[in-house]
Amino acid sequence: MSSWKASIPYRPAHLLIEEDFGYSYVCISDFQGKRSWSVSPRTRESFFVWPPFTGQKPQMKTAFIFALLFLAAAAYPRKNGKIVFPAYDDDEHVWSAAGAGDVRSPCPALNTLANHNWLPHDGKNISKAALMSALTDGLNVGYDVALLLATGAFSDLGTPETITLEELQKHNMIEHDASLSRLDNYLGDSTKLDQTLFERLLNASSDGITISIPDFVKYRRERQEESKTNNPSEVFGKKQLIAAAGEVVLVSTIFGSYFSGLPVEAARTFFGSERFPDGWTKPAFPVFAAELIPQITRVAWQCS
Repeated sequence: MSSWKASIPYRPAHLLIEEDFGYSYVCISDFQGKRSWSVSPRTRESFFVWPPFTGQKPQMKTAFIFALLFLAAAAYPRKNGKIVFPAYDDDEHVWSAAGAGDVRSPCPALNTLANHNWLPHDGKNISKAALMSALTDGLNVGYDVALLLATGAFSDLGTPETITLEELQKHNMIEHDASLSRLDNYLGDSTKLDQTLFERLLNASSDGITISIPDFVKYRRERQEESKTNNPSEVFGKKQLIAAAGEVVLVSTIFGSYFSGLPVEAARTFFGSERFPDGWTKPAFPVFAAELIPQITRVAWQCS
């Protein structure tokens, strides 16, 4: 992977161009190196006049870049110069637990979206478009990530018009063995939180404050070994490994930081109550696959 930075005048940001597997990704970041916003262009030529095989840096299409920055800046409402988002305790998205007749999945993120009414609260009659909207609007993942997740869920069920959260419990779809907080399907109900595993997850934090990526990896490896020992029908191949690594990276990125970890109290609320953590706001800018894929690959390798 190669990268280079181009400073943009009059704005505290730079463009980081990453080339990986033949694709180019643009990430607008602040000068402290924190990710702010990224987009995956169809082709590198959309952004540059690229002199092939010359070793020269591409020439920026300045007007296009400024238009890109203005679009990013205008994408969200502002108050006193700061980006603001709708509160999660508004009337439409106030949290309430699943009730009688409501169904839930093995995925705490989807259950949380249902509990906050980003998905139908009963967990039923969910279209692919509704699932994608919940992921992008509720968690602020990028359209590419939402499309990937929604397409995977629907295709595994035969691409129906709508699905229920409960249907996602089918083994080796989004459900997989060696969950961080749920029993394997063979050993119990994977739609329900297992209190013992939940406490072990919280105690996996090496400092009692955050669950770092190394903490997650250590606990994940333990769970994989336990599943192999205790579950005679255990399946944990490459597909399950990538899914499990993706869960670690995504929850850390959305509710904490890949680099500094997931706060234990945020994990307690998210996994334990399937509720957005107190004081949490979704990431300021969408989290795209370009950011997640290298991190998921690394975590999967560490867990293998």
